[in-house]
Amino acid sequence: LKIFTDFNCEYVYTDNNKDNRYSVTESVARSVNKESYNARRRIVLTKLFYPHGAQNLFKCNNCAKHSMYLGDFNINSVINRLSNFENELYKCPYCGAKVHAYDYDILAQSNFKIRNAYLEEIRISMNTELRHADKLFFIGYSLPFDDVDYLTLFKSLYNVKDVYVVLFKKGEPNEFVPADKINAMDFDEDLQQSISNYKKVFANKELFFNFAGFPNASNKILDIYKKTLI
Repeated sequence: LKIFTDFNCEYVYTDNNKDNRYSVTESVARSVNKESYNARRRIVLTKLFYPHGAQNLFKCNNCAKHSMYLGDFNINSVINRLSNFENELYKCPYCGAKVHAYDYDILAQSNFKIRNAYLEEIRISMNTELRHADKLFFIGYSLPFDDVDYLTLFKSLYNVKDVYVVLFKKGEPNEFVPADKINAMDFDEDLQQSISNYKKVFANKELFFNFAGFPNASNKILDIYKKTLI
């Protein structure tokens, strides 16, 4: 059994431009998992959505198609190549044109967002997946009240039953604790506000908090995820 991530973007690159990496998609996972191949489940596919884009998501200025650049799959190689916006990162796999550091595609966190057709498609796909989920995990997201479009979306998810939130306070145990057992006054002002926001938005859900931070809480998240596979 292998766990793969579908980045909703066809290509992922190495730094030397010699080896294009392809993400596993829903169609690939369904083919590999066919019972006719004596496999009920060989692949578990997790989907990663970038509704605001990412600094390693790039748009070719020539053919307008998107691709992802992850350097040598380590943070230092990405930082080094992005340190100069004039840098050529790689050749577009679709048309061969140069893709530069300044070609990254993000949706600025602003009240006056210019909708990007590609990112809007990712956003719609994400919304569709959320409406089929019965559990939500938030990792390091403060749920600010100025993010009105997402607050509206989360409040409308009647299918969701359980919500798990991972935030960070030094010295806190690595456990998911029910929201009604949390005393917000034990935390600083920012965390108090986040706790209050989650309780208001998910007032009718089973809400749990873990303040060990990420990746500390990763095993606890996986334990919950594994139970859904049984």
